[in-house]
Amino acid sequence: MSEKLIKSIAGTALILLSALCYAWMPVIAKVTYSTGLAPFEVLILRFIFSLLLLALLLSIKGIMFFKFSPLLLLQGLAFTAGGICFFYSLTYIKAALAIVIFFSHPAIISVMSIIFLKRKPSMVLLFSVFISFLGIIFISGASKIEVNNITGISLAALSSFSYSIYCIISERTLKSYNSLSVAFTMSLVGLIVISVLFHNRLNFLTSLSLKQVELVFLMSLFSTVLAILLFLEGVKRIGSLRASVVGTAEPVFVVLIAFVVLGEKLSFPEIAGSLLVLSGVLISSFHGFFKREDLL
Repeated sequence: MSEKLIKSIAGTALILLSALCYAWMPVIAKVTYSTGLAPFEVLILRFIFSLLLLALLLSIKGIMFFKFSPLLLLQGLAFTAGGICFFYSLTYIKAALAIVIFFSHPAIISVMSIIFLKRKPSMVLLFSVFISFLGIIFISGASKIEVNNITGISLAALSSFSYSIYCIISERTLKSYNSLSVAFTMSLVGLIVISVLFHNRLNFLTSLSLKQVELVFLMSLFSTVLAILLFLEGVKRIGSLRASVVGTAEPVFVVLIAFVVLGEKLSFPEIAGSLLVLSGVLISSFHGFFKREDLL
């Protein structure tokens, strides 16, 4: 087995674990919202706890916390903008449509790779992007949704575009900076932006219950810090485009968690869509590797 194949397997595994961590967020968020916290309040607390956790890890490893770089700041802004735009898109359009638009990002990254990274994706890789996106449509049931709100669609599209920029920049910044420093800088930028936007609504911080703190801390640990670090390490190994395709497994994990943990039934479109997404993940991760010498 070649070293390149081992690297691809490791990168794919890291991105899948990241997707699994992200997939738990809706479940934890649902319980958290039931305690009375608003989405923007959860977002602020997530950034605060994430910074504290990352600061602890950086202190243990003796790595500098903040790295000042225009590219890193842009990466943080793109990551934060993507989250904010997606959140607000849900106030105008149904979640299924927002998910489909957001997960068009592998196609956007394909174009960006050609323009900014001077890298031409193969036809096989583009095919994996297509079938993964088709799978997302099946899972979300978006084929039955009316597309009639330009504001919501535009916000979801901006979310996908911002996330694509974040992925492309990640591939460059990770060549020069430690993933922990990158994640800390991104979280710091995110906290500053969110705090400025909601500066007149921060009084909730003085009246938090222990349960609210515990739930958001859990979300910050697994669905933010661990998810981001796993994703960044995966991008190091397989690049931003393949990582984005593998990351489309997130809705598949959401469906499986809903089935196993919440007892929800799986529909045929969800099963078919999951198989399409997983096929896209396998094709994007391993095409071109299984030559004769790799099978010996």
